[in-house]
Amino acid sequence: MRKAAVVAVLLLSVAGVALAQSVALVSGRQWFPDGVFLGPRVANPASAARNALTATYESALLSYDFGAVEPGYCADSPNVTVGGAALGDGCVLGMDQDLTTTNPRAQFLCRVTAANTGVVRLCSHAGDGGTSNPSDAGYTLRTFR
Repeated sequence: MRKAAVVAVLLLSVAGVALAQSVALVSGRQWFPDGVFLGPRVANPASAARNALTATYESALLSYDFGAVEPGYCADSPNVTVGGAALGDGCVLGMDQDLTTTNPRAQFLCRVTAANTGVVRLCSHAGDGGTSNPSDAGYTLRTFR
């Protein structure tokens, strides 16, 4: 029984290391050095330029304390200036701390509300009657189109 446990631990360790090596993410253009294309990539430069997906990224920082948000409700931060953002742009939110650990029923997101303007939204999904009350945090809004 003891030998089987030792062998199992060794196999799991080897599998874990192999998995970690295979899913290691590297920043930069390593994965798609020539960009991402919709449709076939052809030698015709006009067609290749038309099919290429290009992205423009803008970002802004916000430090904000949402306070208590009742279950079933959402609260928006004050407007944040995100230079170059346009209505309809996608938005990704980063936080300087893990607020979901202390607020497991809180959902954070960001959105572009107007030209050059974004907000962070907190929605409380506390079904047990409790509120979501995250501490003051720093948020990074990154918009892309």
